[in-house]
Parts: sequence; structure tokens; C-alpha cells
Amino acid sequence: MTDIESPQIQALKQRYRESLAEKIELIEQQINLIVAAEADAGSLEEAHQVLHKLAGSSGMYGYNDINLLCRKVMSGLGGSSVDDSVNALNQIAELLEQYR
Repeated sequence: MTDIESPQIQALKQRYRESLAEKIELIEQQINLIVAAEADAGSLEEAHQVLHKLAGSSGMYGYNDINLLCRKVMSGLGGSSVDDSVNALNQIAELLEQYR
């Protein structure tokens, strides 16, 4: 097996990388919802769903650091304070920003 990727795989990875700006916006929306709702069950569930999708897609495309951070944040999202949840989501947004 070689480390050389086909042009199709490279194109898919490039499209995913380009979609990170949209994913940052989704996370920022979740931050706003959590702050506005003071981390009610609905806003936390929505944030969890966004992180779950991001964890899965980032892992598929080889962004293991994003995958691991999303999983870490998901595990503590409901049990933390609003500030902790917001800080954790901001960490993910900052990590995604590095790949833009």
C-alpha cells in the first residue's frame, strides 16, 4: 500500500477543507444558542449533534486532531458549566480555523 492519493481523493479532501468555514459557523451558532438558553437540554443536544457529525467526517478525512477534540468535548458537554461548554466549542472553532 502506498501513501500516494488519487486525484479524486485529493479533491474530496480539498472540498472538505473548504467546508471548514461552514463548520466553524455551525459551531459559533451552537455557542450562541448555549449562551442564550443557558445550556438547556435542547441547545446542548444540538451542539452534541453538530460535534458528532464533525467528529465522524473529520476522522474520515484524516483530521484526527479535530476528531479527538470533538469526542472529548462531546463526552463532557452536558456535565460542564455554560462557560466550560463555550470554551470547549471555541477550542474546536480555533482548531478548525488553523486548517482554513
